[in-house]
Amino acid sequence: MKETLVEYKEELVKSTTTTDIIDLEELPSSKTERPHRWIADLGMTQGDKEVLLSNSAWLSDAIVNAAQELLRKRNPSVVGLQNVNLGLTRTFDIQTGEFVQILHTGHSHWHTVSTIGTNIPEVNVYDSMYCFCSNHSKVQIASILQTKHPAIRLHFLDVQKQSGEADCGLFAIAFATALSLGLHPGAYIFDQSLMRSHLLKCFESGELSMFPVKKTRRASAKVKKVEEFDVYCTCRMPVTPASELIQCAACKEWYHTNTCVQVEEIYTNTRMKWLCFLCK
Repeated sequence: MKETLVEYKEELVKSTTTTDIIDLEELPSSKTERPHRWIADLGMTQGDKEVLLSNSAWLSDAIVNAAQELLRKRNPSVVGLQNVNLGLTRTFDIQTGEFVQILHTGHSHWHTVSTIGTNIPEVNVYDSMYCFCSNHSKVQIASILQTKHPAIRLHFLDVQKQSGEADCGLFAIAFATALSLGLHPGAYIFDQSLMRSHLLKCFESGELSMFPVKKTRRASAKVKKVEEFDVYCTCRMPVTPASELIQCAACKEWYHTNTCVQVEEIYTNTRMKWLCFLCK
């Protein structure tokens, strides 16, 4: 926990790269100039098939969404697995129980998050490359939880790390598949060389099954790192580099002035005490 919100925001801005600022063009998309359908029921094109046949192409939003749709069909009791593009507008359906969700981090990267087996607002992160969470992912997680708690705690689980850079989407789907089947992703070492062909066959068969496994591991639920971030305001979102905040003099809660509450200029430019709508 930072001693003050100002200190935390200053540190956040210093550590933020340009890839933390997401726009609609940044999410890998499969919608450009691909008129030929491959699997109509899943909205997939021949271009999506070409991505899976390639050894170096990143998975698009269409491929990830199609995989999540197959997981929902296989196990309707699994909550979450929402359209990944909802993360761009922070319009996920709120989840108050256990869920599984694949997220795009804003760094040309996919990972899986879940609250299965946790005490909310704790969230497990299954990432095949990193042990940190981008600002964009934190905002998406906060939008899913909408927790009244002051902070969200992230547990980075010990899972297989990928070779190369392009297969993060495959691992995110493999982790989500294991979770949907009631299995722990950290217990398995997947055969990375077979993951693309396996996913392609699953799409063509209409059923997503467990990815090919090389071997199993004993330490299936080891936590490698714990990270906590605070959430504020009525929106229950974290601080971002674009955030402008003001603190209520009575309840001491912080509010986003540029998006959530209207504050007269006299309060933002002076030391005058401001009261939120709950404390007035």
